[in-house]
Amino acid sequence: YDSKYEKIYNKAIPLSEDQDITLSYVQSRNFSIELLDQLGIRFLEASNTSKEWNRDCLVYPHYLNGKIVGLKYRDIFCNKSAEQGSYIAPWGLETLDGSETTCAWVEGHTDRIWLKNLLARPGLDIPVLAIPHSEFPAQWLREINHIETHIFIPQSDTAGRKVIEQAHKLLQDRMHVIELPWSRGQFGKDGCEWS
Repeated sequence: YDSKYEKIYNKAIPLSEDQDITLSYVQSRNFSIELLDQLGIRFLEASNTSKEWNRDCLVYPHYLNGKIVGLKYRDIFCNKSAEQGSYIAPWGLETLDGSETTCAWVEGHTDRIWLKNLLARPGLDIPVLAIPHSEFPAQWLREINHIETHIFIPQSDTAGRKVIEQAHKLLQDRMHVIELPWSRGQFGKDGCEWS
């Protein structure tokens, strides 16, 4: 464990409409700043990021065993990166307490926010985990093996298919896939683009 990720994250500040990147992100996706705040997303100035990244960004903390083990970044142009050396566990893992029987899975940070927002409307409180890259490694099982039902909403692309295949090999009959009903000619591949 390297505490450098906690130190960097602690330099981040709460989101506000005064930040161009925050305003652009919430307006383009119809999210609230309050929801992003609940999910731990913060604003990080360029001077606090790595020299390779070096730009203002939204920062997403990734936890394992209650500690921040990695940071993902998103700039105003939707470019994404991670702090060097980050272990990128599923985003949202810290919300699991061991008692849940069902969880939902999506690919990517924005899709997790989209699904949390969607589930909140009817008052559903189901843990949502985000797969931060196009892989579903076996070592994640030790964190989620207690969960009986895993609901996947994949992206509509080749990488999304790959993740579903990998997850199915590990979860087998505990896994259920919900394919979004994309219309002919509809733009996009992500859940947040579908709605």
